[in-house]
Amino acid sequence: MKVLAVIPARLASTRLPNKPLKDIGGQTMIERAWRQVMKSSVSRAVISTDNQEIFDLAKNFGAEVVMTDPALPNGSARVGATVNLIQDNFDLVLNVQGDMPFVSPQLIDQLIEFHSVNESFGMATAATPIYAEEDFLSNSVVKVVVGRGAQGLYFSRSPIPFSRDGLRISEEDMRVISTLDGRLNKYQVKNPVESEYAFGFKHFGIYSFRTDVLKLFENFSNATILSKIENLEQLFLLEQGVRIGVTIVDYSVVKDSIEVDTQADLEKAITQVTSNAV
Repeated sequence: MKVLAVIPARLASTRLPNKPLKDIGGQTMIERAWRQVMKSSVSRAVISTDNQEIFDLAKNFGAEVVMTDPALPNGSARVGATVNLIQDNFDLVLNVQGDMPFVSPQLIDQLIEFHSVNESFGMATAATPIYAEEDFLSNSVVKVVVGRGAQGLYFSRSPIPFSRDGLRISEEDMRVISTLDGRLNKYQVKNPVESEYAFGFKHFGIYSFRTDVLKLFENFSNATILSKIENLEQLFLLEQGVRIGVTIVDYSVVKDSIEVDTQADLEKAITQVTSNAV
């Protein structure tokens, strides 16, 4: 299977300006993300940017990099533009966020395997159970509701699903969710805490696309109201009728995969490096 990973990188972050260039233990954030992707099974990895400084930096540390239009509305549109520039054919195209400096190669490979055997999904992504109520209630943590057959039903910054009677998701529920076409997903979720019940699922910002689905982002100027309200581009695809698959990932795979959106996240990432945690 031929798989392209694109790492979008731009400087115009509102919450953490110049984010890709931030130093984390002697390497910039974007370099760390690229090096993690290169440890996975992808066929090719490309950094896609609209900034000359990032372009030159990426060239210097040995990455393949392309310049894309600064007017592109989001990372997935940038990924699609990158595919058009490369002019090659791929079975799957991954969008790996440049603000995930410790993204797990195992997470990438699990997503590739999951999407490769589930052809009915136009897009696939990853999630892990939420056991901490603080994370479940936080609007900085994107949640995903996953139905039977590992299908993503909705994504939100709100705490979903809402439990009217205090019910939570059991490990048996997770097994049912992970059953695909009568087969049990071989990836078993192991609860890292004493309680065997989860509030919901945390979504991770890594996406796998069929190339025809990526083309839909060329019309993102006509973005749907839900994607605008939540500011989540995957809702644009759901409202276009695209089926989204969600592979449930064990906590041990993603525990170090910090998504750096704020100064506090950056300080946490630096602490991980200095404490030799990653």
